[in-house]
Amino acid sequence: MHCRLAWSSSHRHDRPATCCCSESLSHTSSTLANGSHSLVAKAYDAAGNVASSSAVSFSISNASNASNASTDATAPAVSASESGTSGTITLSATASDNVGVTKVEFVVDGVLNGSDTTAPYSMTLNSTLLANGSHALIAKAYDAAGNVGTSSAASFSVANNTTQLIVNGGFESGTGSWTASSGVITSDATEAARAGTWKAWLDGYGAAHTDTIYQQLAIPATATSVSLSFWLRVNSSETSTTTADDTLTAQVRSSAGAVLATLATYSNLNKGTTFIQKSFDLTAYKGQTVRIHFEGIEDSTVKTSFILDDVSLTSQ
Repeated sequence: MHCRLAWSSSHRHDRPATCCCSESLSHTSSTLANGSHSLVAKAYDAAGNVASSSAVSFSISNASNASNASTDATAPAVSASESGTSGTITLSATASDNVGVTKVEFVVDGVLNGSDTTAPYSMTLNSTLLANGSHALIAKAYDAAGNVGTSSAASFSVANNTTQLIVNGGFESGTGSWTASSGVITSDATEAARAGTWKAWLDGYGAAHTDTIYQQLAIPATATSVSLSFWLRVNSSETSTTTADDTLTAQVRSSAGAVLATLATYSNLNKGTTFIQKSFDLTAYKGQTVRIHFEGIEDSTVKTSFILDDVSLTSQ
């Protein structure tokens, strides 16, 4: 700020008499976070004297995403790290942005495992869901304008003392160790497996139909952790975005077939072109003989196929 000053010769030292001027400065509010802020103005004269105003409070309330996209084109900066080699491990990220970070996602070996919206950004992961050996972690940071920053890959290793309880989880031995509806375990190339040529293909008839598949096994009483995972792809001709016409349930059942827990229900609303890994903690069932059970129910009109592959149940 510059002022036109009047000087008085009756003072021993040069001092400003009075100054009255008005100055303004424009500022892009998108560089400030939404919420309350405080403004203080400082005025300087030629002799180096400084006067500060009282603080003036004001608020910022910018809309997110599209309205800010034209003013914020800077992607967040982000780096990733991991700690631990067995059991529960921690995925961490450091992220910053010229406006603000809204979310950080954690991707291990190309699979999204979770996210965090609050710094410090981190999540825990049951490492028994990963194979022993080397893995790669990438963190993705998002801002309100939709910009995305991606970290370099951080390598880490997993070394769990685990036991695989599922037999023939990739179905490459055909129907071995599984009890399934006719035709569910198949090498039919119409629907591709995630790996190899065999998979479990439930439903896909376009008519009222129910398919089931399960494997019965004993979970050691001495297990400290038990983890179920499988890969699922849903291929559906249904067009509804709101109604689950065809469903697949993943369940834990007793050796007599009673439902102990329904872990998840998927439907035509989950359709997509890629396999997605699903994971569950089954430690509560240690010491029991259970069935890992899948049931697909299709209605009488449009077809939906549920493709399962690489089912795994590990104990540590």
